Amino acid sequence: MISTLPRVVLCLALCVPLTHAQTISGHVSLSDTSGPARFAHVLLKRLPDPPAAAAKPAKPVDPESAEALFSEDSNQKTPADPDARAAAGSLSKLFTSIGDVLSSATVGPNGDYTLGGIKPGVYYVHAVLPGYIDPLAAFTAEELASPDPAVQKRIRAAVPTISIQGTESAHLDLRLELGAAISGRILFEDGSPAAGWKVSAIPYTGVETAPAAGTSLGLATADMPGMTDMLFQTTHITDDRGTYRLSGLAPGPYLIRAILTVGSATAGSARASGTMHLTVYSGNATRAEDAKPVTVATREDRKGEDLTMPLSRLHTLSGTVMAKLDGKTANSGTVQLREDADTSLSQLQVAGIQTDGTFRFDYVSSGHYTLKIKQAAVTEPTGTTKKLFGMEIPDTKTLRSFAPGEQKATVTNGDVANLTFSLEDVPVKAKKDE
Repeated sequence: MISTLPRVVLCLALCVPLTHAQTISGHVSLSDTSGPARFAHVLLKRLPDPPAAAAKPAKPVDPESAEALFSEDSNQKTPADPDARAAAGSLSKLFTSIGDVLSSATVGPNGDYTLGGIKPGVYYVHAVLPGYIDPLAAFTAEELASPDPAVQKRIRAAVPTISIQGTESAHLDLRLELGAAISGRILFEDGSPAAGWKVSAIPYTGVETAPAAGTSLGLATADMPGMTDMLFQTTHITDDRGTYRLSGLAPGPYLIRAILTVGSATAGSARASGTMHLTVYSGNATRAEDAKPVTVATREDRKGEDLTMPLSRLHTLSGTVMAKLDGKTANSGTVQLREDADTSLSQLQVAGIQTDGTFRFDYVSSGHYTLKIKQAAVTEPTGTTKKLFGMEIPDTKTLRSFAPGEQKATVTNGDVANLTFSLEDVPVKAKKDE
């Protein structure tokens, strides 16, 4: 069966049954020109089975799976750490998206497409093309995976569905709706362009809710490439003039966000694993809760939405990690910094613990933060090297290990310095090759 759509014209006609495979074919047109949607992609996404059929005994994590990489114990059903669960969940969603790409067909020059080898089941059917609205993108991964009939009914009202039960062939025509667009420039306070920043439009609900720790990963939301971006390799990166343009938007309000992942301005303050984010939202705000939404109407091409990165309003936060027993400073490990109002992993800042036990974060906006110390230790070089991703890196021996640490910090109108972590010693774990 196929749902009735206000903006997507579709038709279904059963043809002569096929013996070896099921196919879906049809024509894809553009709403603004009525011409063919040349080289668009048509994709299938299978609806989840009903709850009774979907219920299966939980299986332990495969030690060789991607999820196991984020788990302290590969025999667990799920990783223990909330951030690890979020990362594993995001990987699962990413792999699901890749699987959706495999169930796709490219539209030909005349607008026709054919999908073959379709297994029996009920599918959402949608087409993607830069500048045009993907109706499936309006729903979260959790909603698309939900077996709840009420949730599926809501999705069916916006996305065509088709049921393949045997070896029949079906015909389904689609019509792509031209989306709205927002464009402008990302600038610094002196008016110079901010080149190389990733810009995204985040649907604005008007409801401020603080997500639970670890429940949101950037790759699963604004930072995860949409299906159109994946298939057409679009990036939404500002050019040398700081210019951006976001298209294919459904009508409604959005927060415009520009983000740049950088190292620290201070040499050595963020070592190999150090990552920091410069972020500005529409309204020239450094935090989402202070941002001003931009509203677009159907097919509107909104221009001049410039954002200015207020570097003068950012601060530094620094401190030292040491042993509670004798004050000996750690010389390895990481410090994580996250604003309490935004627990998404996309905004997680990471700095390395330096050889003198210090750490430092630059580009920190005002707010309330949580700092976490992980894998703090006292190490010494062994004089040997080991290979990592084909590179020779110095090997080290762990002399002392410390328990994780956590504390709060508030940044207001100035820098925050002299934070101190005094950590308990824990037994040193032997390396697997020792």
